[in-house]
Amino acid sequence: MQALVKNQFSGINYLDVYFRGGVFPLPSLPATLGVEGAGVLEKLGPGVEDLAIGDHVAYFHVGSGAVRILYATFIVYFFEVML
Repeated sequence: MQALVKNQFSGINYLDVYFRGGVFPLPSLPATLGVEGAGVLEKLGPGVEDLAIGDHVAYFHVGSGAVRILYATFIVYFFEVML
């Protein structure tokens, strides 16, 4: 199943820092750093039934190409940290 998320926020994970710093080699090129983020669903692929276009979601990469999508309403925001 696939979903297109328009990113509004992205996170830097230490894995990204290690790749960028050369501590770990990138698995392959081209590569995109960033394993977590949040945004709004813009398109849904066939078979996606529990999400809707316009939903605010957060996602994270869990390895092996798998990505988990969560409803953003269940995420705690620390606005003073974001400012």
